[in-house]
Amino acid sequence: MFRSEFENTPPYERLGGLVDASANTVTVTGEFSLNGYFTLGDGNAPLPVELVAFTGQLEGSAVRLNWATASEKNNKGFEVQRSVGDDQWFTLGFVAGHGSTSQRNAYAYRDANAPEGKAYYRLRQIDNDGTESFSPVVTIAVPAGNSPALVLSPVPTPDVLNISGLGSGAHVAEVYDMMGKRVLTHSFKDQTTSVSVANLPSGLYVVQVQGKKSKFVKQ
Repeated sequence: MFRSEFENTPPYERLGGLVDASANTVTVTGEFSLNGYFTLGDGNAPLPVELVAFTGQLEGSAVRLNWATASEKNNKGFEVQRSVGDDQWFTLGFVAGHGSTSQRNAYAYRDANAPEGKAYYRLRQIDNDGTESFSPVVTIAVPAGNSPALVLSPVPTPDVLNISGLGSGAHVAEVYDMMGKRVLTHSFKDQTTSVSVANLPSGLYVVQVQGKKSKFVKQ
């Protein structure tokens, strides 16, 4: 018998249980909360991933995420995802799992590009057959001035804008005009990138990359 605070979502608390096959029952003794969601796992075919911890903490200008599993079955790995509270989740990276194992395994991921303010993190656990599940969300408060600045060059520019000052991982750059209208979106995975703004009318624009903002002039 296992218990989780969230429906179909790890971490799972192993409660044990005594099986009576003739009566089709499982009896669990001891103290545990009756609030939550309960499920059964076969000792010969355990839950795909038993996540027992998922935490985050500031590490300089970055956020370090740590998690551990008590057991795994056909675990391809974990996508580390981040949101700034707008219901949009961006994948920062992938950490390979250990396949099938009954041993405890520890994992870590460092987000070097944490945005100022509140940052929300979750894990998307993926089995080898494509089945997925999501961890609880970890919230980290990143102080102002703690993250690297977003750097745009050249400014002004007639055609190509270079974006730098980012950490590793997936990024989405959004360009807004002075009316607040989004006029361009650019996805990339490097610490720096270049985007064509040649088709934009001349004027002042704002670039936002997952919480960071900076302005540039299009000639």
